[in-house]
Amino acid sequence: MSLDYRKTLESLQRLNSSLVDGKPLNHLFLHDNYDFWGIYQMSLFSDLKRISGKDTAVKKYFGGVKDFLLKSFLLLESLFAILLKKPDIFLFALDKTSSSIAMNDSRMDDVYRFLKKENISYVEIMHTIPSRQTIKNFIKRKRLVIYLESFSFFLSQRHLDGIEPLVAKYDYRFSLSKRLIKLFTFLFKWKHPKALWGIDDTRNIHELVIAAKKANLVSYLFQHGHFTKYHVGWLKYNGQIGRMPNADHLVVWNEYWKKELIDLGTYYPEDAIMVGGSKYLEKQNTAVPEKISVIIPYETDAPKNEVRGYIEKMNNEGFNVYLKIRKDISTEKQIEEYGGKNCVIAVESFVPAHACLGVYSSFLYDVIGIYPVGLLKTSMDYGYGMVKNQLAKEIVLDIPIMEQIKNMKISSFGDQKVLLYDTLFDITKKCGIL
Repeated sequence: MSLDYRKTLESLQRLNSSLVDGKPLNHLFLHDNYDFWGIYQMSLFSDLKRISGKDTAVKKYFGGVKDFLLKSFLLLESLFAILLKKPDIFLFALDKTSSSIAMNDSRMDDVYRFLKKENISYVEIMHTIPSRQTIKNFIKRKRLVIYLESFSFFLSQRHLDGIEPLVAKYDYRFSLSKRLIKLFTFLFKWKHPKALWGIDDTRNIHELVIAAKKANLVSYLFQHGHFTKYHVGWLKYNGQIGRMPNADHLVVWNEYWKKELIDLGTYYPEDAIMVGGSKYLEKQNTAVPEKISVIIPYETDAPKNEVRGYIEKMNNEGFNVYLKIRKDISTEKQIEEYGGKNCVIAVESFVPAHACLGVYSSFLYDVIGIYPVGLLKTSMDYGYGMVKNQLAKEIVLDIPIMEQIKNMKISSFGDQKVLLYDTLFDITKKCGIL
């Protein structure tokens, strides 16, 4: 199912301007002069996107006794992690095991690779969606972590009369946020780590950043994907009140992303955005093949019916169309959504190709400097910044694809003067770890 990001953004802007009892809605979410309604912008956008996609079902993985046992496990495991560990770094992460470096989220490979090589002690504070997968990931990981969700176990939800269910959900989260801040402020002061590091996931990190500030603990967040006008968790919004809890340092891949984030209207001060170096990408065999070939990444929210139109046209023109699949979604499902085995060839990594084509995903930015990149023109404008900034060429359906890609050139972000490993080494020295 494709989603309309523009309508979702408009819905969020309307919600942001709502009044409750004659007062702006965000005034209900002000605490310690922090604007928690602003903190929740990315989560709100995700909820509104889900609702606009007609997906209103709440997934239940467990119930009754099983639910109680799962939550009890998360709480006890987190308490053991707190009691038994005294790390140099608390590391905020997401509960994914897509990388073999440390059974970690592959988007943080550079950080885990560095910590492992330099033998730096860390404990993860992890966001999970409590389910069977949580247990499976714990078994794969084979180490103690602190689960953010474990501390909502005994928190009862209070209700505000006369407001929409979505707002009531965030009123509950507001109560939880204040308790999490108190808990982690105490934890940081007790354990005396040297720093808080983390993935820049703005749906779940802000409480930890505020706690770090209260505990005088320096914080570093690391860019994990591209920034657009739809990444509202990094941006100011109309009617914002109070402060937004930016980390002390946001480490981005290069000068391009620092400028882009500032141009989009981030609440991060310019001097808090560090150019830290690009993600690590292993060298791949990307020599141009004899047969005209393109690689297309699987994109969760792309308008698949429109993309299939491009794939059909390329099939008719004699292309090899490679589909770069994701590890966290069934391969069969991805192939089927992109037209089936007769239309695409599933691959897990880079392959020799004349170009990489897609709609919006971070993969299109990852391959800058490796392939020429084309942005498929569809009803979704999520990735249009690549065309605006001359990183990609717009591809349209009413002109032969062969003709459009034959003269495409490989673009670049400019000279990469900073290596992320060197940045991480400098950060650990500043924090007194190395």
